[in-house]
Amino acid sequence: MDLKKLEMNKRKNDENIPVFLAVIKNDLVQRIRDCGKNVGQTKSGKNIIYDCCNSKYCYLCSEKRKDSRSRFLEKFFEILFSNNFRLVSLTISPFNAYSSKEIEEKKKVLNSSLSKFLRYKRIKDVLIGYIKKYEVAYDKVSKSYNVHLHLLLVFKSGYLSPKYYISEKSFKDMFDKALNRELDYSLVSKSVQISNYKKVSEYFSKSEFSVREKLSKIEGMEVLETIFPALNKTKMFQISRSLSDYKKLVEQELKCDRSLDGLENVQIFVFDNNSMSYVKA
Repeated sequence: MDLKKLEMNKRKNDENIPVFLAVIKNDLVQRIRDCGKNVGQTKSGKNIIYDCCNSKYCYLCSEKRKDSRSRFLEKFFEILFSNNFRLVSLTISPFNAYSSKEIEEKKKVLNSSLSKFLRYKRIKDVLIGYIKKYEVAYDKVSKSYNVHLHLLLVFKSGYLSPKYYISEKSFKDMFDKALNRELDYSLVSKSVQISNYKKVSEYFSKSEFSVREKLSKIEGMEVLETIFPALNKTKMFQISRSLSDYKKLVEQELKCDRSLDGLENVQIFVFDNNSMSYVKA
């Protein structure tokens, strides 16, 4: 993240403090306010935010999480490809909700249906593991919250054989059955290849919550009052336990990369509220 982007996201946090104060607990608001005060810069010019608040409502941490998750998934996909696994991305959407309760209910139905879906013999026989990510997008025109599920299925190398291959229609039929036709939705499947895995990793790294149009402070408060209770204590991104060994390999590689980046010799920058810029400490 460059310093200009850091400044911009710091501004967004500051602009939203009145909205945050109306909905979020004061101690978390204070952590969001302080987030980004200290920035470390490595010899290679990489910027690292120190003492992060790690809130999903913080613009700085959302950007940082997006960058780190994208790097993680790129390495993760490379390791999966090196084991000759087959990757298929499913996007299941939209489930429109109009309140906190409805968002929670839609997510609960999706979770239950996904558990059934993954246990079907046709999938289970060839499945290694999965990554799932929930995303909620607010639409200002309809005042609705579109609940999406992004699912990456990791299959054995034999998946492409006629015996195991699953078409998009078959995925849809099985999810229909698992869902018991409770909700209207669309399902799109896409094979993940060496040529497009970086794009897919970026897609899975997007913020869990997004707003398509600029909102007034009152509108922002109303949206936050809806999503905060619905998403505050929920897992939006999850990797199945069956992929934990591959996850550890990626974490080790990334740890090695960080040590090579010279994190032990960083220049510290401090955010100056008067000039709205970073200055050397």
